[in-house]
Amino acid sequence: MLKKLFLLTAVLSSGSVYADSYEMLQQQLRSRDAAILDMQNRIDSNEQVIRNLQGEIDDLKYHLNQFEIRFNSLQKQVSDMSSKSGISAEVGQVSSDASQAGRSGTDKVAPTSSAADKKQVSSVAPTGSDEQKAYDLAFAKVSSNDFSGAKTAFAGFIDSYPNSKLLPNCYYWLGQMAYKQQKYDEAKQNFLKVTQYSDSQKRADSIFKLGQVSQATRDDAKARKFYQLVIKSYPNTTEAVMAQRALESIR
Repeated sequence: MLKKLFLLTAVLSSGSVYADSYEMLQQQLRSRDAAILDMQNRIDSNEQVIRNLQGEIDDLKYHLNQFEIRFNSLQKQVSDMSSKSGISAEVGQVSSDASQAGRSGTDKVAPTSSAADKKQVSSVAPTGSDEQKAYDLAFAKVSSNDFSGAKTAFAGFIDSYPNSKLLPNCYYWLGQMAYKQQKYDEAKQNFLKVTQYSDSQKRADSIFKLGQVSQATRDDAKARKFYQLVIKSYPNTTEAVMAQRALESIR
């Protein structure tokens, strides 16, 4: 009898130990799940911060570019007449070379003409408050990743202010959005439009982006020519450094 009682006590004690172990394991699992959820929330929060910072960086770049345009406008008008007009011809030649290789000739940049000259003159005109507000609203949509809304807003801006000095910036951001969405032909057409504005601060980057578009569509020969054109035409610039790195990556 005592032996049976002893065995029963041992069994009950063992069951209690197992129950405690099971409860401890459940508690550890709940703690792990809570830690994973907290980590995921932190990751999501950090991603949002990064997106916001990218929008602020793009905004700062825009304002810096506007300051540089105003500061250097007179000097650039003189230098552009003697040197930059030749770049349009070279961009056109790059596109022409691709056409001769069997590609479409729609990416050829029109040579500097009286119409282009009018754009260059208008690009240094003061920006009206309504015009600036319309541009800022469109750019804000880019910063918030509302690409559809931004595209519509920029198209409306181009129709409303066809002689605006901000026109090349509109085409640049349209090209950027199309590039991010892998709409490479649309991106190419917009970046090519920017290259027609010899005094645009977005011009060097647009030629570089044309190289990226060509590289993305597996036309390394054409990409190489665009990168070389950036290095030749805009030496000692950030765009030239990026073009050199890109050039080395496809050699």
